[in-house]
Amino acid sequence: MLVKLILTGYLKDFVPKGEIFVDAFNARDALMKAGNYLPKGATHQVKVVELPCVDSLQENPDVLTIQPLYQGSGGSKKAGGIQIALGILLVAFSGGIAAGLGLTKGAVILTGAQLILGGALQLLQKSPKADPIQGDKKSRFINGEKNTVKEGTPIPLIYGRQKVYPHVLSFNIDSSDYNPNLET
Repeated sequence: MLVKLILTGYLKDFVPKGEIFVDAFNARDALMKAGNYLPKGATHQVKVVELPCVDSLQENPDVLTIQPLYQGSGGSKKAGGIQIALGILLVAFSGGIAAGLGLTKGAVILTGAQLILGGALQLLQKSPKADPIQGDKKSRFINGEKNTVKEGTPIPLIYGRQKVYPHVLSFNIDSSDYNPNLET
């Protein structure tokens, strides 16, 4: 079945007219094939308008609209400023707010102080440097080989006696040059 994929946001710059036509048997297959049109090695978090939940991936739609999700942490001057302003308002009007909500004045002041502190920390935090086109190839959290298998990867059935190696699972492995001639 021919599925039309409409790309929006920065994704539409990767394909002519922002549209892709793929032959797919369900929505999951269409989205997997859409990855062939995007830069290799880059991970894109997207929302598909026509698919409200994960169970919808098995449906057979004619059109899928793919929207990129813009996410990140820290560095937002606007969000941090709003959070600080809201905290100041809570502290300033804590008596009236506490009486109106049936809370203690100390609880409202504490909430306001936490908002102020959180907003200040958000202003001080740097934004992550991930390029959506080239991809962020270096993991900042896990060193070593990958420890997961992509969904849909075939699992071999082995008959007879064969030398078989498992999928690599690693944690906290650092690679370095080793030269035995330099050891004393």
